[in-house]
Amino acid sequence: MPDLPVLNALNAGRPPTPGEPPSLPEVREDPAFIAAGEAKDTFVRAAQMARMDHSLTDLYRAVGVVKAYNTCVQRLGELRVDLDARRARRMTWITSTGLPLGPGIPTDASPADRVVLLSAFTAAFERQAGAEKRARVLADAQRFGDESTLRATLTAALDESDWRTFDRWASEHSPTSGALAREWRKLNRLIGGYTGEVEALFEQQMFTLIRPPEEVRTLPSLVQAANNQAEAFNRHRGPGVPLRPMITVDQLLA
Repeated sequence: MPDLPVLNALNAGRPPTPGEPPSLPEVREDPAFIAAGEAKDTFVRAAQMARMDHSLTDLYRAVGVVKAYNTCVQRLGELRVDLDARRARRMTWITSTGLPLGPGIPTDASPADRVVLLSAFTAAFERQAGAEKRARVLADAQRFGDESTLRATLTAALDESDWRTFDRWASEHSPTSGALAREWRKLNRLIGGYTGEVEALFEQQMFTLIRPPEEVRTLPSLVQAANNQAEAFNRHRGPGVPLRPMITVDQLLA
């Protein structure tokens, strides 16, 4: 079976490009989303086991619950960072390589060619006259093979979120670009936390931190009670009996 990047590319109707980050699956099928659910389930089981372990004191049962909670919180944070990083890499690739944006200078271009291409793009970009004229400019650029003007006009459309012009051009000349542009817009909404997306609602629910268990609140008082007992023991201990050490929450949770 093909691996995930190959499947993503095949589903998009085109072969994968070297160095292309894979497109992301639907949120509920994303590995980070699935792992977040598993992390929450693991916390629930671990907390239940700690609370039912009557071989431990109240203090150490609370320590077990709080440790499980902290592990879950850390894991959810790591998974969210991973998800957003993959989205950002995909978005960067789309705008830098996948779509005809920017000057489009080949990596093997000579210094002289680089100057010419950049100058042509810059001049075309500075001539941009507004959204109402872009469709005509794009049509002329497409007709006469003026890649610098085409790239400059599409770049200006993206900068100003003029998706109507971009989509119209893509539907006529580059369905692949149209699909990538729609993907970029969706990722941009999701990474920005836009809740109008149904997927964003599922994501928000899954990555919302679990409500802190009661043990998070009671642990400091349990530690204080244990230290009070240790102090009382130390005051009345007999000769040669070792001191009971004081403890801290941080020590117990390390």
